[in-house]
Amino acid sequence: AFTLREGAGAYFLPKDAELMVALVAGWPAFVQGKLPEDDAELQMRGAVGWDVFFLCPDNALSAYEYAASKGSAIAAYNAAMMYLERGTAEGRASAVAMLERGAALGDAKSRARLDIEHARESGITQSSTGP
Repeated sequence: AFTLREGAGAYFLPKDAELMVALVAGWPAFVQGKLPEDDAELQMRGAVGWDVFFLCPDNALSAYEYAASKGSAIAAYNAAMMYLERGTAEGRASAVAMLERGAALGDAKSRARLDIEHARESGITQSSTGP
């Protein structure tokens, strides 16, 4: 076994490469269109299926955003991290919006990362403020 992805960055396999992934993470993506639209938890699990089973970041991001709109703080945080990994100004703006959503839903990780992003925006970094 090996880890395809460690840390930040996109995850892609070479064309026609083999990969074994447990279906347990993927089944909600197979039925996502039939899941209750207002069930944020199930919608978030569908997004995870796109993320870790299908390895499809674009579908995963869209599904995380949808689940966040239905009230999933975890999905909001995951979407934010995916946007930040893109490393673009547009992605950062979308990430901040998702972090704000997660923080509004009471997620401590979203609040902490939002504080970091606001500090970066202000030009304040941990190295300039001390250890």
